[in-house]
Amino acid sequence: MADDKTIVGTREELTARARALVPATRARADEAERLRRLPEETVNELRDAGLQRVLQPAAYGGAEAHFGGMVDVVSTIAEACGSTGWVLAQDVIHNFMVGQFPAEA
Repeated sequence: MADDKTIVGTREELTARARALVPATRARADEAERLRRLPEETVNELRDAGLQRVLQPAAYGGAEAHFGGMVDVVSTIAEACGSTGWVLAQDVIHNFMVGQFPAEA
């Protein structure tokens, strides 16, 4: 069920959240490559902005955005760091798929 961490916003608002993370994400792109994983700061910023829950059903606290909104968000982040964009896309799809399971699962 949705809780106080529900992510809402229009396509434009969600994309603006992604755009706000571009400078810091770009600045840490080399670090992500060196570490072979995303820096903790990047993971925290993506989570705090709710970007991993763009396609997640609203009933489970997500934005339940349309696919085009997800493409806008992920491509915005990927322009700053391809690796971060790829990981974000995997997280978004994972959260979408989990939200499709019946409650009994």
